[in-house]
Amino acid sequence: MAATPETGRWGALRRRFITAGVGGPVLLGLVWLGGWPLWLLSWALALVMSFEFSGLLMRRRLELPIWALGTLVTGLMAAVALRWPLLPVVVGLFFLAALFGLGGDDNQRGFLTGQSAVFGALYIGGLMSFLPRIRELPHGLPLTVFVLLTVWATDAAAYFVGNSYGRRRMFPRVSPGKTWEGSLAGLGGGVVAGGLLSTWLVGALGPGLVVALGIAVASQLGDLVESNLKRFVDAKDAGAILPGHGGVLDRLDSALFALPAAYYLLRGMGLS
Repeated sequence: MAATPETGRWGALRRRFITAGVGGPVLLGLVWLGGWPLWLLSWALALVMSFEFSGLLMRRRLELPIWALGTLVTGLMAAVALRWPLLPVVVGLFFLAALFGLGGDDNQRGFLTGQSAVFGALYIGGLMSFLPRIRELPHGLPLTVFVLLTVWATDAAAYFVGNSYGRRRMFPRVSPGKTWEGSLAGLGGGVVAGGLLSTWLVGALGPGLVVALGIAVASQLGDLVESNLKRFVDAKDAGAILPGHGGVLDRLDSALFALPAAYYLLRGMGLS
């Protein structure tokens, strides 16, 4: 019997819950451990996202080999983990990507591929490195849990309200499914979750609400950026490794923008 829209929706929702029920505790367990286990997890997730990113570019005939992007991502994350000066690393990243863009037999595609290498390394390796960096802050364990739960609350509220009540599209060219109703619900969900968690995990309600609002805004920007990337290459999902979610990049797109925003807001508000 063919699936109706309702059964299809509930089936996808069930797969999302199963994936979150397995992956969430694993992530939180490694956050609890912190240190090199969390750095290794962040690196492994970044490599999977690099594979997905390279695959997306292939749809536009931009051949960025996974070994090349993976090397750039690994080098950048290692530099952050080992506290190397980042300016020489970023300059070296630029030179490597620029030289990589000289390859191939098409000048335009070669140049775009080189640009994509820089973007991919900073987007995936640079932003993902903020997860263990937040954990390394003073009181890093409760702060990291606070950030992750706020991101998840933002995503969940936007997803459920947008699917059920969304009518007004935000940016149809970028993401046809995103609505203003879902976006406002995401902001509200993130702030409410942040408020409930602030006194427990952060210890200050007012500053915690400010950080939660920043996380909610950054989360939705990250979602839109990845949606724009998928529209550019005409892909529905970045991958299929996570049932109900698509790829790892599809699942972590919000967190990639939220993590650096949270890191600097936590430090700026004196919560770390």
